[in-house]
Amino acid sequence: MEFETKRLIIKPTDDEFLHIIKKEQENPFSAISYEEQTELTLEKFSKEVTSTDLLALRQFLSKLKNPPRKHPATNLGFFRNSRSREYLKIFRKEGNVPIGYFLTINGDTLTPNVEIYLYSSFHHMGYGTELLMGAINNARNMKRYTELYCLTSVHNKNGIALVEKCGGILQEPEFPHQHFFFKEYKLPVTND
Repeated sequence: MEFETKRLIIKPTDDEFLHIIKKEQENPFSAISYEEQTELTLEKFSKEVTSTDLLALRQFLSKLKNPPRKHPATNLGFFRNSRSREYLKIFRKEGNVPIGYFLTINGDTLTPNVEIYLYSSFHHMGYGTELLMGAINNARNMKRYTELYCLTSVHNKNGIALVEKCGGILQEPEFPHQHFFFKEYKLPVTND
């Protein structure tokens, strides 16, 4: 799903950059982890969340971390490009500076999930909005997808605002108390 926007170039990554992504995701000062998000939610909603919810959450996160592959015998690992998971490097055109990555999960389906990660020094500059709108327009031009999906933590107010600004439609939770943990949005790509 390689594309360009007014200020950005989104292109395939390489093994070296995948290693940087892995290090960044292991960095304790990077974005809040799923585990931390779960702890925050449990502190706030301990009376409402049941053990059934936690099991459903674990299965849900497992599906995101390890999406089903067409060839299960080939385990390329979490940080490898595959038909199910594609990392794209985001460059700022000015100075050809890498500013983060764009992830497509299950890009071989009609309804892939997308994720944006921008380095903190590039937050609040409009890059996220430009990138997500560019991804939607690119998907529309490709005529390959019917919609994109984007998942964000309920604790990520900026992420929620970004997805809603780009036309995200909040979906019904997959399990009863998912809305305590995550919000899932549909981003329509077709004009139907």
